[in-house]
Amino acid sequence: MKEKKLFSEQQKFQQPWGWIVIFTMFGVLALFVWGVIRQVVQGHPWGNQPMSNTALLVCTIFVFLLSVVITIFLVMAKLETSVTANGISFRFYPLHRSFRNYTWDDITEALVKKFSPFGIKGGIGIRFTGRTTIYMMSFNAFGNSGLHLVLKSGSRVIIGTQRAKELEHAIEKAKQTINK
Repeated sequence: MKEKKLFSEQQKFQQPWGWIVIFTMFGVLALFVWGVIRQVVQGHPWGNQPMSNTALLVCTIFVFLLSVVITIFLVMAKLETSVTANGISFRFYPLHRSFRNYTWDDITEALVKKFSPFGIKGGIGIRFTGRTTIYMMSFNAFGNSGLHLVLKSGSRVIIGTQRAKELEHAIEKAKQTINK
């Protein structure tokens, strides 16, 4: 039997910076294609110190592949989160093919709060505090609200949300179910 979800959210990348990155990459690609046409096809050197035809073709292919990969990633990327009476699940597709599941026994603290998406608590990485190392991972599609999890292992996970109040309510409801 499938477990009842107290909260479920799916977020996709919709920020203007994503489109700026995509258009910039394809602008650079157009510049390299123009360079290939000018140098390889027409036989005129491209620039004051032109690279070899082979290097120009390799660079153009690299920029093309990078542009396609970044575009596909930004279009496909989504952050999915769910809360049940048993715990919290999330995945950041396509980085995570399957859901990461944390039972309430794995979690020592679960708080919904605001954070700085560009500050030390944003992004994926390791944060050093004094002599101890705290492993922190942050998954966020956009915005500055998220679910901050502190795990029994000492690791911290931040999962972004656009529906902070609903998520907070679902966590409280799950905690009440556990305490019964």
